[in-house]
Amino acid sequence: MKFVYRTAMVASISLIAIALVACGGQVAPSAAPTEVPGPPTLVATATNAPPTELPALPTSTLVPTATAQPMPIITATPWPSPATPVPPTETPVPQTSTPEPQLQEVSTDISRFTFEILDVPIGTTVTWTNRDGAPHTTTSGKPPNHTTGVWASGTLNLGDTFSITLDTAGEYSYFCEIHPGMTAKITVSGGG
Repeated sequence: MKFVYRTAMVASISLIAIALVACGGQVAPSAAPTEVPGPPTLVATATNAPPTELPALPTSTLVPTATAQPMPIITATPWPSPATPVPPTETPVPQTSTPEPQLQEVSTDISRFTFEILDVPIGTTVTWTNRDGAPHTTTSGKPPNHTTGVWASGTLNLGDTFSITLDTAGEYSYFCEIHPGMTAKITVSGGG
């Protein structure tokens, strides 16, 4: 059996050329083939067979030569610069009026000789109901007899009611004129 060294070398060069083409390199078609001088022919013999010589291959083989191609240059694209700022245009703001305070109603009981301390928004109507068997009043101010004149219910018997709407922010102390130890306050907060 005869092995030809030159054939293996030609096959290797062909594989290199195929690999170059596959990875983007090119074999220059116009390049002149290079002759590779052939090595001497080798003959191998098996133990039982007489040596056989195969016909010799030509002494030179044409092999295409790869031509180096320049690598593509990768350039970075600059990040777009911010657009030139456009001055804001005036947008007319519709005129709005201050909303009216929401009217609320708060009911509170006069019970066990006590009043409740209340916090309410402007415009709230407060209604007291006497739940005691004894008569009471609800009067703005501080005892004894320092009324402010904002309200005075008069005498409220069991089940009687009295209401007032508080339209001004502030703190209002109140008491019972019949039982001056009964005191409390209402805080009216503004709509801001």
